[in-house]
Amino acid sequence: MKRDDSVKSFSRYNSTQRPALTLGFRSNSLTISSLAQQSAFLAEKARNEPDDPNLQAPATSWFRLFRFATTWELLLLFLGVIFASLNGLMVPVGVIGYGEFTALLIDRTVMNGTSTKTWAISMFGGGRILKNASASENRLALIEDSQAFGLCCFVFSLMQFVFGVVSVDLFNYTALKQIERLKERFLKAVIRQDITWYDLNTSMNFATKVSDANAGVSDNVIRDGCDHLVRVRLGADAGHTLIQSSLTTQELKAYSVAGVIAEEVLSAIRTVAAFGGEEKEIARLEPAQNMGIRKGVFSGIGSGIMWFIIYATYALSFWYGVGLILDCRRDPIFFSVLQGAQNVGLTAPHLEAMANARASAGSIFAVMDRKPQIDSLSTEGARPELTGDLQLKNVYFKSLTVSTW
Repeated sequence: MKRDDSVKSFSRYNSTQRPALTLGFRSNSLTISSLAQQSAFLAEKARNEPDDPNLQAPATSWFRLFRFATTWELLLLFLGVIFASLNGLMVPVGVIGYGEFTALLIDRTVMNGTSTKTWAISMFGGGRILKNASASENRLALIEDSQAFGLCCFVFSLMQFVFGVVSVDLFNYTALKQIERLKERFLKAVIRQDITWYDLNTSMNFATKVSDANAGVSDNVIRDGCDHLVRVRLGADAGHTLIQSSLTTQELKAYSVAGVIAEEVLSAIRTVAAFGGEEKEIARLEPAQNMGIRKGVFSGIGSGIMWFIIYATYALSFWYGVGLILDCRRDPIFFSVLQGAQNVGLTAPHLEAMANARASAGSIFAVMDRKPQIDSLSTEGARPELTGDLQLKNVYFKSLTVSTW
């Protein structure tokens, strides 16, 4: 290939002023002013990109998160949902046994009337119904109830442990398989894009996008959610209703911009140090820092509201639940409402993680589904073999985002 020596240098802006300092590269040169202008342009574009609706992909749906899962993985995921639901059911069932044992303790001690009819304790040999029994009979029945309650706790705890381990392993297995497959396809899609896409997506960071998009697969949503619904349903006879909501932040966008700025500064650290631009570069990271501070403030407020609801429900349960117990109503209502309020609060962080995963997956899937105008992987069209000498004359560069050089 022959080179035209008439092309000595190129610059972003046509200017008659001679640059103060040049970096030589054979007979061509890149001016420091051109690099600085291009760097400032990309940084400003990266800062404004999260606010541009034309460059933001909508959040994907819940089911589309598993678009790369195989049939076998979907089956394992369905089994994981079942085991996670059973895991969430075990604690409310244990609460029923605890409430029944508490009621029997009172009945065996007071020795008045007929003892309370039980369900969970009776499955393990306790809960014998006595009518106007003597002290010795009540004492013997109390020993049976204690043994039955201990066996009940052991069995339910073992079942909860088994269900929890199986559900977590199934979720982790399917999640890791999909993450590996997603990373490979996303890397292939990024390499496939043309230069125009890189100019329009300055804040696209591979590591940040992939890690944040795959952080939302959690069985805690199903386990805690099912646990909460069952507990509140057990306490529905007392007329209690609990409501909890959560919000998600724009942390992903701030991390993307900060990553672009950090990568740009570190790649040209000598230029930054030579012109004393350390303070200016720090100032460019302040918007991302402020976003992190906002997230911390709102997360703290959300946690405060969550625990306020929990303790307020505790107070309500003690105030109204004790009256139900004294009126010989069902004792499990008292404990179910207490722990049900706590579980609805514990579910909120996992719902936030799923919402963040939907937002991150939307941007990743948009890249993977985009077909560039110049597709390097396309097999269509003719590809003739070129032979001979090539000469480049009067070559100009033009981009959608950068003016002509």
